[in-house]
Amino acid sequence: MSREMQFDRTETWKRYVVTVALVILATGVSLSIQMFTEGRLPLMPFIPVIIATSIYFGGRSGLLALLLSSIIGPILLVNSGIAFPSASAFSIPIVAHMIVGLTIVWVCHHARSQKQIAQIARSLSRSQEQMTLAKAQELETVMKAVPAAIYIGHDPGC
Repeated sequence: MSREMQFDRTETWKRYVVTVALVILATGVSLSIQMFTEGRLPLMPFIPVIIATSIYFGGRSGLLALLLSSIIGPILLVNSGIAFPSASAFSIPIVAHMIVGLTIVWVCHHARSQKQIAQIARSLSRSQEQMTLAKAQELETVMKAVPAAIYIGHDPGC
């Protein structure tokens, strides 16, 4: 295994560990604000975690944060003390959280992809410019080194 691959795997695991830690932190925040919000917003602290992990660590970390918060969310809703009239009323906040979370992850992933494409295009443009300059310098060197006049034809059949 190359050193670069090993470094990438280490960085990936660090991202996932930070994601799990942020979800745990959001769970603590959610539990601590339940007395002020009367248990009405148990899933709200997870949204900033999904946004942050999607932006800084990528779509996979954002999906992990969404998955963990969707597992923890029903537990928080049950413990919040809100009386739901039916099971469908209980599932509405979870489904809404998942839809919002998936939308956030998709938008952040798309924005990261566009940024990476722009960076690749810039680096290709720079390397192409450097190659063109190198060829021009090489041609200039040849033209100075040859004592006779040289005719450069543009016709490939010449």
